[in-house]
Amino acid sequence: MSRTRVKEKGRADDGGKSKFVKLEHWMMDTAAWKDLDPVARCAYIEVRRIYRGPGSNNGRIGVGVRNLSDNLGVSKDTAARALRSLQEHGFLVATTKGSFSRKIRHATEYRLTDEGCDVTNALATKEFARWKKNTVPVVRLTVPVVGPIGPCGETRVPSEPPQNTPYGPSDRTVTDSIGPSPDTHIGLPSPASSAVAVASAGSFRGKRPKLGADGKVAHVR
Repeated sequence: MSRTRVKEKGRADDGGKSKFVKLEHWMMDTAAWKDLDPVARCAYIEVRRIYRGPGSNNGRIGVGVRNLSDNLGVSKDTAARALRSLQEHGFLVATTKGSFSRKIRHATEYRLTDEGCDVTNALATKEFARWKKNTVPVVRLTVPVVGPIGPCGETRVPSEPPQNTPYGPSDRTVTDSIGPSPDTHIGLPSPASSAVAVASAGSFRGKRPKLGADGKVAHVR
């Protein structure tokens, strides 16, 4: 039978042996905490779990990426990214970089910024309380629309068509007009050419046309 004592409020008293992870509401209401993804939040809880309280190991909290990935059930890359996110948001500060040589092998050690440092006896810095999201304006480049590639491989940029472009041997301006100009001579077929055309047609049919004195076709034999 358990011999744990029961307090007046109904809570079991185990002599101060129970352990818990502290998450204060004011910290969870900060912009830095709200910007963390779920994996980074779970990683912070795992780091707090290694912390043994004031005057113990803050500043010497060793967190291995492999152990963290096993506890969270994620890949090592995801676990390492979560630790970087906690540092960027001001919840953790790396005090000693990890080393994995043959003689010395230890994980990177961190310090919780919401607790006093047990190595230097410095007060809590709480960088996460001053964290602000980086709002860099997005610069959009405007690229002109280009036309199809020409026969020689060059890219043609569309431009306005030239007005009154000179053409012809005398560099005169060509304007749009309908019908021939007044000084344009249109040649008409002569009667002799008409007779020759008819004669050719008659010879093709096996008949021989007869021309009159005026050069016109009189009748066909």
